[in-house]
Amino acid sequence: MSTVIGRIDFRKHVLNGKKDELDRYILYCYERSLYNIHHVSKLSGKEFVDGYLLLNLFGYTPQRHACLACMPSWVKLIQNYERHYPQSVTRIIMINTPKIFQQLFQILKPLLTPHTAKAVRVYDVNKEEWKRELLRIFPENNLPPEFGGTRPHVRVTTK
Repeated sequence: MSTVIGRIDFRKHVLNGKKDELDRYILYCYERSLYNIHHVSKLSGKEFVDGYLLLNLFGYTPQRHACLACMPSWVKLIQNYERHYPQSVTRIIMINTPKIFQQLFQILKPLLTPHTAKAVRVYDVNKEEWKRELLRIFPENNLPPEFGGTRPHVRVTTK
């Protein structure tokens, strides 16, 4: 599963009094992704044993995502993952991370369990570096173009 974190304006939600809505939306995205994985697994008749969470931080800015008022949402995101979805993914890959995010991540990293901390890989905006890692894990035809692959975007719909 993948998402573009940079498109979510944390600051706007928090300052407009919609922090709880933001927190619920993040949980919804995770639940929906897990549901889609289960659904595709049923349709294909294959059990998925390795899960990868690919987070594209393209568009991430300190003003929209790392303001002091936003920090509780980041902390809650991590706490909810560790509390409700521990070890649900083999690898968490963050790409297009600006230097400021890498510093923020070092502050938040102590909130992670050792298993999760070991699973996280953080890549900056050097596309060649993170593309090489993604192509090591995934076949090129399984990745959409924005991640260095050739697969067109496919939206999974369920009834």
